[in-house]
Amino acid sequence: MKTRTSRTAWLLPLTSLLVLASVSAYIASAEEHEGKKKHGSSSLKLPPAATRTISYTNDVKPIFSDMCFGCHADGQHKGGYRMDTPAQILSIVKKNNSAGSKLIRMTARVGGESDEYMPPKEKLTAEQVGVLRAWVDQGAKFDEKPAK
Repeated sequence: MKTRTSRTAWLLPLTSLLVLASVSAYIASAEEHEGKKKHGSSSLKLPPAATRTISYTNDVKPIFSDMCFGCHADGQHKGGYRMDTPAQILSIVKKNNSAGSKLIRMTARVGGESDEYMPPKEKLTAEQVGVLRAWVDQGAKFDEKPAK
């Protein structure tokens, strides 16, 4: 009997270890999925970034003017954002990381909460989001004099 016990004594610790590893992997997977839902991720369906060099004045500002300035410029700061000053724009941008930028998540309508999606009624086109992504990935540079 003693021999039989020693042959199987390793089964209980091994089984416990396998169960613990499986539970840990499940929890990590669930936390990763929840993080992607809340904070966005490159695995979410973002439109591709434009492949050309982007100018703030010629490419980005017209999008902001058409889609954002009505609520986020000239004294209006809905949601606490003003989209006509570099400092305010850069507060929701991670330079060189469009997939991690709040601006892109809000305008592409991925990740985060749906009440943060902008503009709230009319969606930006995939091409417009691609221009914004490229601008952010290229360092979010302003090629005009900042507004005072």
